[in-house]
Amino acid sequence: MPTNGHTARSAAMTPPPVHRYNTRVKLAGRVAIVTGGAVGIGRVYVRRLLAEGARVLIGDIVDATDALRELAGRGEVRSVTVDVASATSAQAMTDEAVRVFGRLDILVNNAAVFATLKPQPFDAIPEAEWDRVMAVNVKGIWNCAKAVVPAMKAQGGGRIVNIAVNALAPGLTLSDSVLRNPEITAFQAAAVMQSRAFKREETPEDLEGALVFLASSESAFMTGQTVVVDGGSIFL
Repeated sequence: MPTNGHTARSAAMTPPPVHRYNTRVKLAGRVAIVTGGAVGIGRVYVRRLLAEGARVLIGDIVDATDALRELAGRGEVRSVTVDVASATSAQAMTDEAVRVFGRLDILVNNAAVFATLKPQPFDAIPEAEWDRVMAVNVKGIWNCAKAVVPAMKAQGGGRIVNIAVNALAPGLTLSDSVLRNPEITAFQAAAVMQSRAFKREETPEDLEGALVFLASSESAFMTGQTVVVDGGSIFL
């Protein structure tokens, strides 16, 4: 974990809140896919969806063995290896969810290239890195949405989170994968903290409530909306 002075001071200044789940589960009987769900924010999303009664398929290019071990006993969760930049791979992930669980209600488009990037001037970014970011962070969202929509239509509907249908926009979030790259936090942390109304670090747990809301029927009459969860850096 980074030990820069900024992180240490802000963490001491305002401790993260204790998150308590509502005893009434909101997603009982639902089936969710979480891309990038093996680590970081994605794993926290999976944990919360299970707590809300959903059955979950983790789709990740990263080995999900550790995640499955940690989540054992929390609910029904499986994993599949997927590269969301590939339409064929995204379709295979969707087919696996329907095969294993019999339906598909929720897609959380969480997979992205971010935590492994090195901050550098625009004109120094390698072409291969740019292409990979676009393939995963842009095309990957389209690939996954395109793959799941037919299954959702066939059963009468579903929820897609983190794309233009309804989007969840986090601030700089100190997930385990981000913390493994101190260059990311050192590059942005001071400016982000200065811009926030709430002067503390953002953690993946801060995003759970908004995710459940967007994934549940409670947001059924919302579309094309962006829910910003960043401690008050941006006001819309």
